[in-house]
Formats: sequence, C-alpha cells, structure tokens
Amino acid sequence: MKEQAIRELKLLEVRRMAADSLRLRRRVLEADALGLADRDERTAATSQAWLCGRCDRLQQQEALLREQVTQTERVLASMPSRQRTVLEALYVHPRQNPIRWLQDTLYVSRTQVYRIREEALTRFSLLLGLDLVPGEAVQEDKSAV
Repeated sequence: MKEQAIRELKLLEVRRMAADSLRLRRRVLEADALGLADRDERTAATSQAWLCGRCDRLQQQEALLREQVTQTERVLASMPSRQRTVLEALYVHPRQNPIRWLQDTLYVSRTQVYRIREEALTRFSLLLGLDLVPGEAVQEDKSAV
C-alpha cells in the first residue's frame, strides 16, 4: 500500500510534464495536418487522416494524465498541512536532506517526521483508494479506536 502511495507521489510531476509534452506534440501534428492541405490531394487525405487519428490518441492520453494529476492533487490538498508538507518534501518535490529541512520547518524531531510520514502515507493511500493489504487494514482499524 505505502509503496503504491510513494509511486503515485513520485509520478505526480512526471505525469504533469508528460501531459504538457503530449499537448505540444498534438499541436505540432495539428499544424502538420493543416499544412497537408497544400499538397497532392490523394496523399494529403491519407496523411491527414493518420495525423488526425494520432492527434485524437494524444488528446486521450493527455486527458488521462491530467485526470490522474488532478486526482492526486485533490487528495494532497485535502490532507492536513503537516502531512502534505512531509509528502511533498520527500516525494513530490524532493529536497536535499529533506528530513533535516522538515525538522526545521515543522519544529519537530526526526522521529516525529517519520511518524508524520507514516500517517500521511496511510491517509494518502486511503483517500486515493489504493488497494489495502488485509493485515494493514486491520492495523488501521486498531489505531483509529
């Protein structure tokens, strides 16, 4: 569960950049499709159909990535600020010596940083709807009581 949560957090920036890249690639293909109108009609029609199909696939991929980014950002935004700060410093926008930075920023001990991280990963996983391992779900229920 926590490994999935960490992977999702680390992929946030990658997905954001990939969606931007897909948007740019789609714009280039759309410009190429417009430029094909000046060519021979027979080859232009075939090439234009291929480019339009490719643009549609890129648009679908971009929409999927943007949806994943939005979902992750919403979950992060709904978390308590300390937990969000810890996850962002450790995984989303990694810093050099993040534990020390978090200690200084949050005015907590190293042990407390790790405790906050564990709580944040658990909460993030639950809010994102990641699959829980049965043993971990039982542990969460015990701590909530």
